[in-house]
Amino acid sequence: MFWFNIGSCLLYFATYFLVQNGYYNLILFLISSEIIIHACLAVYYLGWNTGFHYYIIAVVPVIFFSALKSNIIKLLSTLIICAIYIAAIFYSDLLPPIYFLEEEIVTKLKYINIFLLFIALAFPAYYYNSAVVKTRKELKELNNQLHFLASTDPLTELLNRRAMNKRMELEVEKKNNQSQFVVVIADIDDFKLINDYYGHSCGDFILQELAQLMERELVSKGLVSRWGGEEFLIFLPKTTLNQGLAIAKRLKEKIASYTFEYQNKKIGITMTFGASEYSYQVELEECIKEADQALYQGKQDGKNKVAVY
Repeated sequence: MFWFNIGSCLLYFATYFLVQNGYYNLILFLISSEIIIHACLAVYYLGWNTGFHYYIIAVVPVIFFSALKSNIIKLLSTLIICAIYIAAIFYSDLLPPIYFLEEEIVTKLKYINIFLLFIALAFPAYYYNSAVVKTRKELKELNNQLHFLASTDPLTELLNRRAMNKRMELEVEKKNNQSQFVVVIADIDDFKLINDYYGHSCGDFILQELAQLMERELVSKGLVSRWGGEEFLIFLPKTTLNQGLAIAKRLKEKIASYTFEYQNKKIGITMTFGASEYSYQVELEECIKEADQALYQGKQDGKNKVAVY
């Protein structure tokens, strides 16, 4: 037993270097084998009542918590361990231990080994639980990131078209056809000229600045999304058409008076707005189409306007 303990210490020392090289399955095999052999030797020399055989049981959950990919290997390993455990019982029933210890020492060893068994079982359970909690947290963060990427325009960080459509559809559904809101589609006037004259990087800068400006102005009033290119859709819940037009006009004037500064260049823009009020008598898609037609009409009438269908 003394020499085996020395060998066990050397084995555990060697596993440190194996960990550095990623031989995790080999480490599992070596440590599990050491625990089982150690327990069997203790039963052989000191007897069953000392409780060393409990450590054989502790190997089973470690195998199932391990990185082994094959469930068949895990099940076969468990059956082999079970057979070894039964063989140890059978042996201890037939033959006495090599060394007889005082009953008091045997009792103390048994209780110590029971205590250590619970520690041994608690460790993989704690490790597994910590791994599960960590994985759930990482999955939640990943899902949040995926949701953000799926619902957000990467340039302006506004809601994208898909997310805004979903948001408006939810508004329609939850009110049982009694929803009241206004849809406004806004488009930057002559945006192509800005890209041609100042470059696309300047155009991207203006889109980003404009997105922030519109969000600030629409706080607590509604939501804004990038609808496509230089076009934005504004969703104004619990708003009448007159209220929506007033909000759109204030936003139009704010944008027209705002100066965008890009690489020491001062740039001004205007936007044209087309508004439509949702009615349960028509589909949401028709309401959006009406706002788009109003926008087109505003462009035809000279731009920098708020038009209504």
